[in-house]
Amino acid sequence: MNFSVGDSRWWTLAWCLLLDRSLSMMMCGDYEVARKCAFDVARQIPAPFGGFVPVVAFAEHAERVSPGDVADLPYAMTYGANLAAAVQVAQQQMGGKRGRLVIFSHFEPTCFTPPAKRRSGSQPIFSFPPTPEAVHATVEAVVLAGVMGLVIDAFCFDNKPPPSTAEVLSAVAAAGGEILYVSEDDCPGIVEDYLRAKWME
Repeated sequence: MNFSVGDSRWWTLAWCLLLDRSLSMMMCGDYEVARKCAFDVARQIPAPFGGFVPVVAFAEHAERVSPGDVADLPYAMTYGANLAAAVQVAQQQMGGKRGRLVIFSHFEPTCFTPPAKRRSGSQPIFSFPPTPEAVHATVEAVVLAGVMGLVIDAFCFDNKPPPSTAEVLSAVAAAGGEILYVSEDDCPGIVEDYLRAKWME
């Protein structure tokens, strides 16, 4: 994957990449290709007014990482995927700008931090299968991001999503996002087509 994104409109858009580095991504054989594809996207999408596109890596916790570190970023030794926290951190990184969040994940909300615990700094809650509370928190984060002008495009490594994942993806689609089901084999090609399509919009 190597082509130039030269349209000046790309330079005025705000982007953020989110990478699920939970242990479940590695155990399903999806983490390495997700990491490589996220790195390629980070290299090719220009940040507004120069600099680098922010990247948020998440498992039980979410944090910003340097785009240059994504190439060698190890998976986390925890199962939980706190997608709600990741979207919230990405929203902070966008600084109030409208734009797109590009997420590589299974989109199964197996972890979340209740509001009271979020304030106190306590550990997130892991549950498999996901609890209704975790699904609600994740959907709420997606909806709020949409209200703030952030469209989520989902690269989902599960082409037969369980009900909890389907509910999250439905919220993504309802907010104007794109759902792309990918696998270890076809993710690079689908990402390339995605970038080319966005460039030509």
